[in-house]
Amino acid sequence: MSNFLRGMGSVFNLFPDTDYMAMVPDEGEMLQRARADVVRSMKSTYLRTKLDYGVDDATLKTLQRANKAKIQKA
Repeated sequence: MSNFLRGMGSVFNLFPDTDYMAMVPDEGEMLQRARADVVRSMKSTYLRTKLDYGVDDATLKTLQRANKAKIQKA
């Protein structure tokens, strides 16, 4: 990818002062961005669903405990 950007920069010489390597993301940066996007969307979906169904935190904890007990019995 970096060689491609350098080549494009040298062929067209569009932006002679541009550091084309700065455009290449660091290792793991895309993974961190994707993770942040997933976390943000999951939180918003959770809150929206909670509001839609009118479920409070106490009810959710009770359901979680019941599901955990079912899993342990199986």
